[in-house]
Amino acid sequence: MILNAKDLKYLENKGPKQEVIFEEEDISKQENYLKQENDSKQENPKSEDLLFNSLKKMFADCEDDYIRQCLEQAEDDKLINVENQLMEGNYPKIKIPVDPENPPVTVKTGKTFMNVIQITRYNLGSYLSSNQIVYCKNIEGHSDLSLQFEKFLDGIEFYIPKEMKDKSAITSNQSLNRFSNLLKDLIEVFECPPKFIHAFYDNSNLITFNEGSALFFNFKIYIDLYKADPKFDAMTYWYTVICHALAHKFVEGHNSEYQYHFSSLVTKYMKSLVKKMI
Repeated sequence: MILNAKDLKYLENKGPKQEVIFEEEDISKQENYLKQENDSKQENPKSEDLLFNSLKKMFADCEDDYIRQCLEQAEDDKLINVENQLMEGNYPKIKIPVDPENPPVTVKTGKTFMNVIQITRYNLGSYLSSNQIVYCKNIEGHSDLSLQFEKFLDGIEFYIPKEMKDKSAITSNQSLNRFSNLLKDLIEVFECPPKFIHAFYDNSNLITFNEGSALFFNFKIYIDLYKADPKFDAMTYWYTVICHALAHKFVEGHNSEYQYHFSSLVTKYMKSLVKKMI
């Protein structure tokens, strides 16, 4: 097909991609067109590798080639569509030899806390604005906040600022035990070991942040919002905070894809939350 300059814009926005032959006056446009094509081909594998890694965390027993095949065949919203497809359970499973003296622990597949928390993509902090709106941004982690380990709260690691002078006012606060008990209840709701849930104190509007495979929750926000200790309200709030943090393991912004992951996590563990609150 022969195209001149005035047809180039139409070609770039319409129809499937095809081999193009340009007239001599459009040689520079041909070079740009081919460069864009080549850049696109180089970016796609990286993008699909990220999607593959996320799906593999959720469906560890699925054959790798099958996940990649599903990603290649999916069109829009690849992660969501392939996840829904694999959730049906009709996929080829990896055959793992069983040692009778050391049988494997049953692995729960799908969007579980344990599968999602191990997806390493973003270190995000969630902040509470003055008008109670939550916003998120990238942070380095607890080192960025100059936090240091202080003590265990019945198995939950508790961190405070390195430069804190009167730490006894925080570590001896009666509300700290209530906060740790609340987190322990949520640990049971999400069926995860305590090592994935940490508490910290920081005199800021930072609610929570994730670092590696751990979530950190600010005791200061608990004090500000739940001084009277209305347990049900507090559990519901921090339950949604955990789901919010997990959803960001898939996507950085608050777009429709984030909303999908957040809603599916809230729905998945809602029955366990209600049982714990009764």
